[in-house]
Amino acid sequence: AEIRENKYVQTTDQRMRIEILGQRLLTGRLAIAQASVIFAGRLFEITKAYADKKKCWAPKGTPQPSLSEIPHIAAIFSEAEDQLGVLRRYTAAVEVKLNEILRTGAIPDSEIVEAIAVAKVKSVQTA
Repeated sequence: AEIRENKYVQTTDQRMRIEILGQRLLTGRLAIAQASVIFAGRLFEITKAYADKKKCWAPKGTPQPSLSEIPHIAAIFSEAEDQLGVLRRYTAAVEVKLNEILRTGAIPDSEIVEAIAVAKVKSVQTA
């Protein structure tokens, strides 16, 4: 490896161990982000199914609403789906970028590293 024109340049065909470790860390962080979103999505699916079946009290002569029809509960489900949808799209876009970098053998730049960090932190925080 050398520094040419203020940039790191690989001088052999063999990857350095630190680069391999770095790639594994990045893919692992992205996997954590995606798993968090999937977990939270599944948790909300199960909870919504329960809330759809759970009937609430209503005055005599009026239909009993399901728990998921109560406005503030419906808002929670709607907000969760919106937030998880944004995170699903974001992590998918980051994955596409990371895959391109890994396929070409390039060293991930600070932009993709930051995008992965944001995906992990925001996904885990939201989940």
